[in-house]
Amino acid sequence: MINSNAHPKETEHTYVFATGMLGNLALAILKLGVGLFGYSKLILMDGILSFTNAVILSLTWQGDRLEKKEFNERHPYGYGKAIFLIMSVAGLLVLIIAIYMFFYSLRAMVWLEIHRSHSGAMMVTVISIIANELLYRYFMEKSKGHLNGVIAWNALNNRIDVLVSSLILFFIVFASMGAVYFERIGVAVISTILFFTGLKILYIAFSGIMDRNPPDKIMNQIKSHARKIKGVKDVLSIKARYVGTLLHIDLRIAVDESLSIKEADRIAQNAEAGLIEKIPFIKEANVIIA
Repeated sequence: MINSNAHPKETEHTYVFATGMLGNLALAILKLGVGLFGYSKLILMDGILSFTNAVILSLTWQGDRLEKKEFNERHPYGYGKAIFLIMSVAGLLVLIIAIYMFFYSLRAMVWLEIHRSHSGAMMVTVISIIANELLYRYFMEKSKGHLNGVIAWNALNNRIDVLVSSLILFFIVFASMGAVYFERIGVAVISTILFFTGLKILYIAFSGIMDRNPPDKIMNQIKSHARKIKGVKDVLSIKARYVGTLLHIDLRIAVDESLSIKEADRIAQNAEAGLIEKIPFIKEANVIIA
């Protein structure tokens, strides 16, 4: 049985997560500062979203590190599910923010003064759109070498913030023309978007916590690579399951019956190493000679 060490460098991922976390935190400070000075309560809500993104990044960063830890006696399948437990916390956090924003919008509808300066709010919103789009593109580029998709998932959070900031800009522009209730309605609209985003995150998290088989495409890919390994006559059966975002597989293969036990064992080891080399999202491979 062979465990995979074919993961991207930890240092590189530390820079990626740290860059994203600092970028979102800087946006949060800017938006919260502007919102608290009274330029726009919508900007204040957007600042809370950016701060939430920074918190989610720090949580998923720890989950990503846990997933790469080596197995031990207490956790023979590793810590892969920790990342989905962290995602469930992130989903709950987004839901709480969404519910808070919704009740805040009800207060704003009745009596709360929402803005002082539309121009200042529009300037900050444009900065938010550009910065979040840059962070999204940065994450997507870096996610190409990342096996478990966590970086890409955080990229989507910034893309959601682009959508939210764009909606805020839309509402503020109309509010500046005299339709002040557009800005008030905007908080309710954004909270609704975030509420369904939180539900989606929770759905993905709970799906990941449960053991599940990979899709047929992945199973066929494993079988195809196994059959190409020298000495493997046939693949008799495959059992595979995700633990977290990485695969653990048990493979039964047939070899030439005239081979010695030592030679057959060498083929099995080559098959394990070959599969992990060709399919790097396999965390553990156990090949059995039938």
